[in-house]
Amino acid sequence: MSGSASIYSLAGVAVAGVSMAAATLARRERTYLPRGHASRLDTCRDPLRRALRYGCAGLTVGVEVAADGRLRLATGAPGASAASAQVPAAPAGARSVGGEVAAGAVAPGTTATGATATATRPTASATRPTASATRPTASATRPTATRATADAAPGDPGRTLARLVLEPLLARVRARGRVHPAQHQPFSVVLEPAGGASAAHLLDLLEEELTGYSEMLTRSRAGTVRHSAVLVALAGAPRGALSRRESRLFFAEGTLADVDTGVATSVVPLVGEHVAWRFGWDGRGEIPAEERHVLRALVAAARAEGKRVRLFGVPEKRRAVRRAYWRELHAAGVDLIGARDVATLRRFLRAQRAHR
Repeated sequence: MSGSASIYSLAGVAVAGVSMAAATLARRERTYLPRGHASRLDTCRDPLRRALRYGCAGLTVGVEVAADGRLRLATGAPGASAASAQVPAAPAGARSVGGEVAAGAVAPGTTATGATATATRPTASATRPTASATRPTASATRPTATRATADAAPGDPGRTLARLVLEPLLARVRARGRVHPAQHQPFSVVLEPAGGASAAHLLDLLEEELTGYSEMLTRSRAGTVRHSAVLVALAGAPRGALSRRESRLFFAEGTLADVDTGVATSVVPLVGEHVAWRFGWDGRGEIPAEERHVLRALVAAARAEGKRVRLFGVPEKRRAVRRAYWRELHAAGVDLIGARDVATLRRFLRAQRAHR
């Protein structure tokens, strides 16, 4: 009996050891994915850990003002599903290919009606909205899971921007010199105002929040950008207010409307848009030649100014549609491809010949 018990004990230890090894392997961070970006998912408890685990080059989080005046991450309601999110409204003045208002474009993955472009091949500037078009607040335009307000989750005071994003990033930079050993661009942290807060209201709060982390942050001083391991961009931040600040630890994330309009890269180094804001292609069949031209022209124009491009909102339910969109964004040279399902995005990008 004792011999049998010993055998069973050893077998149990072996099984436990295999389980622990498997768990460790599952938690291990993947290699750096320079074009991967973890899109906003308010229901995720630790969005930075999720992004880093899959080697992403950045992430987007919603931020709101807590009762104590500190910035904290937007809170998703239990059971809320990202798949139920609707395509956000386009920024004011944004137009899709062919001159149709982008807000009227159908969502990718649905049947398009009248979305095919009929105009001749335009230049990049001819297909962009006017410079006055600005991004509306994230609470009105971004697809997010249903969430509670800042005061509706008093039992979770630890979801601060500092604790879940800034402090872990600073610890990595101090230990490694950068966020990812192989990174060649700053790790992009895009903040979207949530909970009714406006980007303008967040300016002073964000500057104060970032002061203690200046050693890792890309900064702007007198119009000159000093690059570092991390770049923080506030979606929809007022361009004029930022340009008037002599020294800043953060930037604005603009839209493609900020390209070729004289907006300095020291103010807007990153532009981001939902794919449905400008394109009517539903992801099935070949993308119309006109839309492909516009996509590539806009990306090329932005990169020529030193601005990086982030596109997000690709439908993730249908595999064929998702991959078709990702192929076009990758071929166009989009710097950051946003996705909630970063594991699937990673597999796609790793299979591309020039994903770096």
